[in-house]
Amino acid sequence: MEKSHPRARCFKMEINRRLFFTAPRMLTMWLLCSLLKDRVGLAQADGNPMSSHLLNGSLGQSLALPVHIPWPDPLILTWDFRSSSTGRKFQICYKARNNPAECSDGFKERFRLNLTDYSLEIQTLMKSDQGWYEVNARSGQDVHVELMELRVYEPVSKPLMQVTSVTQGGICHINLSCSVKRGSNVTYSWWTGGEEVTGDEFHNVTDEGRRLKMFASSNSTSKAYNCTVRNPVSEDTDMIILEPHCEQGKKQEENKKQLHTGLIIAAIAIFTCGLLIMFCVRRKKKHFKLSEARNNEAASEPALYAEIRRSSNARDQSQGHLCQLDTSEKQQGGGVKLTTIYDEIKFNPNTSTPNDSD
Repeated sequence: MEKSHPRARCFKMEINRRLFFTAPRMLTMWLLCSLLKDRVGLAQADGNPMSSHLLNGSLGQSLALPVHIPWPDPLILTWDFRSSSTGRKFQICYKARNNPAECSDGFKERFRLNLTDYSLEIQTLMKSDQGWYEVNARSGQDVHVELMELRVYEPVSKPLMQVTSVTQGGICHINLSCSVKRGSNVTYSWWTGGEEVTGDEFHNVTDEGRRLKMFASSNSTSKAYNCTVRNPVSEDTDMIILEPHCEQGKKQEENKKQLHTGLIIAAIAIFTCGLLIMFCVRRKKKHFKLSEARNNEAASEPALYAEIRRSSNARDQSQGHLCQLDTSEKQQGGGVKLTTIYDEIKFNPNTSTPNDSD
């Protein structure tokens, strides 16, 4: 049998001695770590949304936050609330074994602890109730923690649909819009024939699903289209058939054509009337100028005519003629001075011409 070295025996004895004295310390440290682990686990569950489950509530309605406590009568149970808007944490209700449940003043009017299953009941949900709810239950050394997030939504109202359509060349171009008066976090979708409408060569969905632009031929206007609005707590639908609106669009197109034709005819008539009016005005102006010229000529130099009568005596003839002209002048001219005298021209056959003398 091989003998051990004295130094080796001393080293083993030193190790055994240290283990003997450090064992209680290690046990104490293990218990302390276990307690800290429980507390750290609660803190992580309290602040980490991944360890919770989500609940949705309707604004103005009632809701119960369910829990699954593993003991029928826990030693201590508390419900805590952390607001999603402010981040502040409040204790809602507290229940100790063999003691009645107590709820805080700010919550006891609408919050109640159900002692049968320890769920938390909330009456008349408000937007401010959104946040994180944590239940802590203890029974001896065991701890049970559940964390849940509550979101409150306003239910959607009946959707309102508006239609505008234009028919061109037998194709009905339609614009559909869908809206709601009430509702939060609303999503929109369009359906026809049991299938959801998405963007394709015939349909164009825009404005986050609120608007649908499409065109349909004359043999497909009998289709019905549904607008569905929903959020996590409610859903509603409205329907429309294309045919009446496409017929209305066709009538509007015909009315527009008639209106355009009427406008063209009216424009031609107005242009023709304008030309006639211009022609009449110019003709009237021309006639007025001619009349004015004649009046001016008549007023400036009146023409007086008198017949010259000859007597046998040349001297008497000249004097008598002058007297006769003077009398005629006074009668016809009204005192106007005579400026022109005309005489009769007669041919004398006895007078020879230069050609006859040759």
